[in-house]
Order: sequence, then C-alpha cells, then structure tokens
Amino acid sequence: MAERSETGAIDYIGSGQPEYVWQEDPQYLDPHGRGHVASYSVQALQHIFGPYGFTVIPMYGRAWCVLIEYQSISPVRNPEELQSRIWQPVKDNVALLKSGAFGALLATVGLEADCCYTEHALLDDRTAWAQTLSKILSGGKQKWLPSARPCAIRDPLRTPRGTCVGPSLDTNQPLP
Repeated sequence: MAERSETGAIDYIGSGQPEYVWQEDPQYLDPHGRGHVASYSVQALQHIFGPYGFTVIPMYGRAWCVLIEYQSISPVRNPEELQSRIWQPVKDNVALLKSGAFGALLATVGLEADCCYTEHALLDDRTAWAQTLSKILSGGKQKWLPSARPCAIRDPLRTPRGTCVGPSLDTNQPLP
C-alpha cells in the first residue's frame, strides 16, 4: 500500500476492534461465515501500519473501522480534529467523487455519514463527562443524566414518519 500511496492518502479499513466484538457483535469472529479471523485494536493496527509510514486514525463512534493515512501531514488526535478534516476535504478528492454518474451524491453521503458518527462520538464523550460531574456534585446519590448508549436509528422503510424510536427524557425526574 505504501508503494502506491501518495503523501496524505487516506484509506478506509473495515476491521472490528476488540471493543466492537465485546460490546456490539460477539459473533463478529466467524472464519467460516464472514471470514473474520482476527480483531485488531487501534494500537495493534498502528504497530502493523506504522513502520510503513501510515498513521492510524480511529473513527470516533465507529469501533468497526479505522482510517489509515500515508505520511500524515497533520495527524488527527481527537474527534474535533477529525470533524475539522472531514469538513475540509481535499478538493481533488471531492471532484473525483462528484465526477461519476451519481454527481454530488457520493461526496454528500460520505460527508454526512462521517459527520453523524463523529458528532455521536462527541456527544457520548460529553455525556460521560457530564455524568461524572453530576455524580461528583450530587455526592453519588442520584443520577440526573441518562447513560450514554448507541442511539436508536429510525428505519424509514419500517417506522412511520415522525415516530420517535429513541429515548424520551423527562428532566424533572431522577433516573434509577
């Protein structure tokens, strides 16, 4: 890959990390069905790709994939930096995505999908911080904020328009 990559090239690697296998899909490792025989952490992937000039970029909010960047000019260290990079894509890459039969669809869908996952990861981090602060301030007696968990996604083909499938919060009542 290093021989074919230009400086700053980014590749998407779909690889379920141990966190994903343990928390979201215990059946992920399935050599006979899916062909998945290993689960690599971000640190393990850095050991594999790093010697060849790649930087592993975790996809915050996605424990089932990473990005690897060849000869990274400005490494991504947190969700905010990834968000900034997503909103400032390389113009040649955007032009390539827009040049196909689908027009701007691929560029738009890719941008929006990445932003949704990154925003969700930021929300989870900030919710965890707020929960910790709430617990400290209340002396550990009551929990006023819900636990961070994956959001429920409305399936437009199966869920009637306007139906909320996510949590409903009544902020006037403490949670158990």
